[in-house]
Amino acid sequence: MKSLYLALGLMTLSLTTYAAFLSPADRDSVEQQQQQLLRQNQQQRESLERATPSLHAAMPAQAEASDGPCFSIHRIALDGATLIDPRQQQKIVQPWLGQCMDIARITKLVNIISDWYISRGYITSRAFLTEQDLRSGVLHLAILEGKLEKITMEGAAKRELTMAFPGLEGHILNLRDIEQGMEQINR
Repeated sequence: MKSLYLALGLMTLSLTTYAAFLSPADRDSVEQQQQQLLRQNQQQRESLERATPSLHAAMPAQAEASDGPCFSIHRIALDGATLIDPRQQQKIVQPWLGQCMDIARITKLVNIISDWYISRGYITSRAFLTEQDLRSGVLHLAILEGKLEKITMEGAAKRELTMAFPGLEGHILNLRDIEQGMEQINR
């Protein structure tokens, strides 16, 4: 985010210097473009903030009537989670520890973790509940972080795709990277 502000600042500075050589009408046009870029940047930032779920949403609801068995969970393991750092994992699972978890509450936690990935653009990454014995008090959730196998586009040269989508093949898919590459191709 800091680099975005730095880039906007440098762009504004260079456009201001350039504007000294422009006619008043051209300066107005440049200023309007700058204002439009700033508004778009603000809208994107607000959109990202709204799309990111707060940790308060991760809090488990009070015990509700359940149709199934309930297990006291003292440890939750996110098996295969490489994008969620250990501190963030702890923040997500902490409210659920020491709780009596039934299938409905476990499903809610699975959905919260999947939403964490989706809100950050990792649309092919999900959390899953696998078959296990919960009597031990340990809940294992499998995390599948979807990787991009190959990028192809009809009528596009391999070099063009490599330039638009550098280093994406074989890495965890993020929709924002794809969108950025498509913008690059459409220029």
